[in-house]
Amino acid sequence: MNNDMYIQVITQNQIKVLADLAKDIWQSHFGAMIEPEILEYLINSLQSKQAILNQIQEGYLYYFIQDKGFQSGYFAYKLAEAKKELFLSKIYIIASQRGKGLGKQVIKYLEEVCKDNKLSKITLTVFSKNQSAIKAYERLGFNNLGLIERDFGNGIKFDDYKMEKYTTLELKPK
Repeated sequence: MNNDMYIQVITQNQIKVLADLAKDIWQSHFGAMIEPEILEYLINSLQSKQAILNQIQEGYLYYFIQDKGFQSGYFAYKLAEAKKELFLSKIYIIASQRGKGLGKQVIKYLEEVCKDNKLSKITLTVFSKNQSAIKAYERLGFNNLGLIERDFGNGIKFDDYKMEKYTTLELKPK
């Protein structure tokens, strides 16, 4: 596995670059699914420079995805050691780079992170209208646990699917 393709976001400049990249990806990907003013609110609340900095301070690890020297997207996760899981908070790949297996490579990398930290599964939530992502996660071995309601503040609520993938068979409940 080529870990050179993941660059941890640490500096203020990297956070600014990430926030700009996130805004572009979110507008492109969610533009047809979410009303423009709600999308703008979500980007500012979840993926602005300050929001990313706050998440990093809360223990989230953000990484750029590099492919052949090209910034192809990003992902973020948090280790929940008490629950024996890794929470995949975000994984976004720019439209022109989708379908090249980059998401699959990220999941394999995260499985190794789980193994190294003795965590049994990866969990995530995904917007219920984001059918392409849901199908991709299912192809990667994630189980759909059903709908949950997420409150983003300002009266904005969405139904997301909670999904999980066990990373070690011996730790999976019988």
